[in-house]
Amino acid sequence: MGGGICQISTTLFMACLQSDLTIVERHNHAARIDYVEDGLDAAVVWGGQDFRFQNNTAYPIKIEASYDEKEEAVTVSIYGTKTDNNTVEITTEHSDPNTCKTYRSVYDENGTLLRTDEVGYSKYKQ
Repeated sequence: MGGGICQISTTLFMACLQSDLTIVERHNHAARIDYVEDGLDAAVVWGGQDFRFQNNTAYPIKIEASYDEKEEAVTVSIYGTKTDNNTVEITTEHSDPNTCKTYRSVYDENGTLLRTDEVGYSKYKQ
């Protein structure tokens, strides 16, 4: 499985973004990785960089992770109590070829934008 533990942290990061959970700590890789777009990675380093998030809901959540050997794919699912019909959109915006910001936009059930949060800043080596 290419990517090792960082593939897990990256997939968990994406699941947290889609679940509208609060991102507490996230670091990008020094160089681009090939299994996810710029700004959507989450690097972890033993004794150093970590990925942390907070369950900002009023209810418990359940996290399930799996690996499909045939597809060589990691899946992370987050389950909780549904309290609204909001949808989440994740976008990235490059300020130059090696730097980008990641945003999470949350829309209500009518498609009205409720908020947009900056959830990541990434700077990669050339």
